[in-house]
Amino acid sequence: GSGNRFENRTGEVKLWDVETGHLRATLAGQTGPLAFDPTGTILATIQNHTAVRLWHPRTGAGIE
Repeated sequence: GSGNRFENRTGEVKLWDVETGHLRATLAGQTGPLAFDPTGTILATIQNHTAVRLWHPRTGAGIE
């Protein structure tokens, strides 16, 4: 499967596919550290210093 690279700069998290070099998604307004669940299938971020957001790291889709 495809690997991932994650960045958090200037309030954005960019999700990259490291095999293809293509940007998968940009998550705007994310201001804190990143964390993954033990399986690596859920990404947690801090949004605007106020809320935890959950994401699918392979697609960038939010989890409600």
